[in-house]
Amino acid sequence: MAKLELTESFEKALSKVPIDIQEKAADKIDSLLEGKTGSIRLHRLTGFRPPLWKMDVMPNKSWQIVLEIIGDTYRLLDIATHKEMDRYSQKQRAKR
Repeated sequence: MAKLELTESFEKALSKVPIDIQEKAADKIDSLLEGKTGSIRLHRLTGFRPPLWKMDVMPNKSWQIVLEIIGDTYRLLDIATHKEMDRYSQKQRAKR
């Protein structure tokens, strides 16, 4: 059974997004834990070691969650708009 770990940075970011996005994110996280990855468009980000993954919260890809997969644990790192997530990816690449 898959496990979920919410980082402090994810919880902080989640608390700042609109309530309807929070609710949709909860639904998508449930889908992730149930193994329904097609509905969330889970995909690996290139250029990261250890690998980072991104999943869509909204069908139009306007909100996304970035995460790590460690064994059977999904470690959620951040939630942001697609544009903010692109900036997040650039910052993370610069750190590594």
